[in-house]
Amino acid sequence: MHKFLKLFSLYIVFLFSNLFGVTIEIKDFFGTQSFDTPVKKVIISGTYLELPAVLGIWDKVVGLDEYAFRIDVNQINNPYLENIYKINSATLGNIEKILQLSPDIIISSTRSVQNINFGKKFGLKYLSFQTYRITEVKEQLSIMASLFGKTQKIKITIGEMDKIFKIIAQQTKNIQKKKRVIFMFHKPNVISGKESIVGDMLRYAATENIGEKYIEYDRAEVSIETIVNENPDIIFIWWLSPYSVDDILHIPALKSVNAIKNKQVYKMPSFDGTGPRVALMSLFVAKTAYSDYFKNTDIDHILQNFYLNVFGFYPKDYRF
Repeated sequence: MHKFLKLFSLYIVFLFSNLFGVTIEIKDFFGTQSFDTPVKKVIISGTYLELPAVLGIWDKVVGLDEYAFRIDVNQINNPYLENIYKINSATLGNIEKILQLSPDIIISSTRSVQNINFGKKFGLKYLSFQTYRITEVKEQLSIMASLFGKTQKIKITIGEMDKIFKIIAQQTKNIQKKKRVIFMFHKPNVISGKESIVGDMLRYAATENIGEKYIEYDRAEVSIETIVNENPDIIFIWWLSPYSVDDILHIPALKSVNAIKNKQVYKMPSFDGTGPRVALMSLFVAKTAYSDYFKNTDIDHILQNFYLNVFGFYPKDYRF
């Protein structure tokens, strides 16, 4: 079976024609859902926030997670953004407003199960995946692209992601000792664990994620003492964290940590983990951790090709 077709095998249950297009049945977190395609109106909240920019479907987006308005690729050359309803991912928006917008589908994370179940009582249709691995990101991007008739575009996108991961693997293949890292979120002691997109991204970057020892799924709190005892080589900070690099460098309780003493603390560039730029974030981590291994790699050229092929533009002055 062709590699791209395999992406559909876990999720696509059945396809059948109707008067207007094709109805697709998809297995998601809640079971089997059916959707008429092509989708004409969509709301996206809590996950896959760069999907409209990747697929070029801004004219179909009627509601969008408020965080998505802060993502750089969503702001560039986008006349639609100011007219899109902002959604709070914790509440999934005002139900009366959502019903007024009349979306064909709401793509949402699984963090708001209660709100999703409430919305379903009003006939709203949701598509929600649990996503812990980058392979799942690629599979789910493919499924969502099929809802909008954009399967060819997502083939190109996944190909670009795979190119980045191959570059990382090639450049880091001779590393004998992996750098030990932690990835901080909205609090310095909330870090990424084993089964998570960020955790997988750190594995692709050939680093050792300290959080895997303490957290099985997603992210969670650990004690500051644990971070001190583990003594990470590098600290990465979530791009939406309220903490800056300088803030972390000046936490008194962390002053003995190697990453602090050596000023190896970095704030991540803007990205959505459930999007194609998770590959670029892995490249950012690998290049930061192993700069000598990438000194002959033309990162600017790699970034330019990726952005042009995935988004159709290259952000001005974008650099790692």
